[in-house]
Amino acid sequence: MESTKNPKSYSVPAVQRSLDLIEALARNHHDLTITEAHRKFKIPKSSVYAILQTLKARGYVEQDQDDRYFLTLKLFSLGSALVDSLDLRKEVSPLLKELTEKAAITGHVAVRDGGHAVYIEKAEVLGAIRLTTQVGKRMPLHSTSIGKALIAHLPEEELDRIISKHGLTRFTHRTITGARELKKELAHVRAVGYAVSNEENEDGVRAVAAPIFDHDGRVAAAVNLGGSALQIKPGDFPSLGKLVRATALRMSRALGHRGEETK
Repeated sequence: MESTKNPKSYSVPAVQRSLDLIEALARNHHDLTITEAHRKFKIPKSSVYAILQTLKARGYVEQDQDDRYFLTLKLFSLGSALVDSLDLRKEVSPLLKELTEKAAITGHVAVRDGGHAVYIEKAEVLGAIRLTTQVGKRMPLHSTSIGKALIAHLPEEELDRIISKHGLTRFTHRTITGARELKKELAHVRAVGYAVSNEENEDGVRAVAAPIFDHDGRVAAAVNLGGSALQIKPGDFPSLGKLVRATALRMSRALGHRGEETK
């Protein structure tokens, strides 16, 4: 016999509050401070802090230098069934596999989540050196080829906001840490149609990437080839760039993009 009790009688306040915060953070990649969450949801600051710190410890949110909290893509990466349902991933996956087999180098597709690139697909080649990457991994934008490809076509005002909020952290002696230098690099990406990372995010790792455009001509994602310094030499950048750019164009076409190739 079904219960006739009001479903609200089973409501758990702590869970309700947690979901309220998660949903608020999920809308338009919104971020919140503890004070803002307190005012918006009438939750005690101590409770907001406890919830956000718990979510942070579990990898669901991150906290920036201004004590603003923002949602990560861990919810996205939890279930492969959910990821599989994404039209973007379904459309580009076969082309990514084709690219990696042709280049014999590991490939990824990523989307931008605020100040990070997040891998949504990965294709490895049997026998190739494996990278320590996985679907759902968050990567910096300024020091990776796939990150540069994702931000190369952003309006300057939006790029400035990202730099101001997330900074340009140095990871190796080759990392770009100046805004002017980064903008010069991104102008070159737009000119040639692909981005490179020459041991800028991790010593001994190089990569080449190109942006993927949607039907509105906006950058929806980016695709890369990444490998060890033994696999990818600086002299390989032009040929790999041409290969990745061509695949990115095919992926863009699959997403409905009908414009000319951007390079």
